[in-house]
Amino acid sequence: MAEIWLVEDLFHYKYPFLLPDLFRRKISKDEFDATFEVLKTYSSVNIEKEFFIKKFLASYRISNQRITNIKRNFIQLVKVFEEYDLIEPNYKIISEGYYHSVEELTIQNISEGFVLYEKLSI
Repeated sequence: MAEIWLVEDLFHYKYPFLLPDLFRRKISKDEFDATFEVLKTYSSVNIEKEFFIKKFLASYRISNQRITNIKRNFIQLVKVFEEYDLIEPNYKIISEGYYHSVEELTIQNISEGFVLYEKLSI
C-alpha cells in the first residue's frame, strides 16, 4: 500500500529523473525508514525538499544512539544523491523555525530539519 502512495507521487512528477538504487543491500529498519522518507520527500513536485527530522523522530521512542544513527542515515543518503548529481551543493538547516545556509550537514545541525534543492537539467 505504501508503494502505491510513493508511485503516485512519482507518476505526477513533471520532470524526468533517475533515482539511485538505495535497496541493493539488506538494510535495517531504521535505514529503511530514513530511505523511504528521503524518497518520499525527494519525489515531491517542489524543487525545495524539506526534511523535518524532529517531526520524523517524534514517532519513535528510541535511544539517543539510534537517533544519532538515523540522522547519520539521512546524511549518508544526501551524499548518495550528491554522487548522482541529483541535488544542488547548497543546504539549509532548520533551526527554531528559521532556515540557515550551511556548507555541510552534520548530526548536530540537522536536529530540527534541513532543506535540499533538486538539480534540474533542462
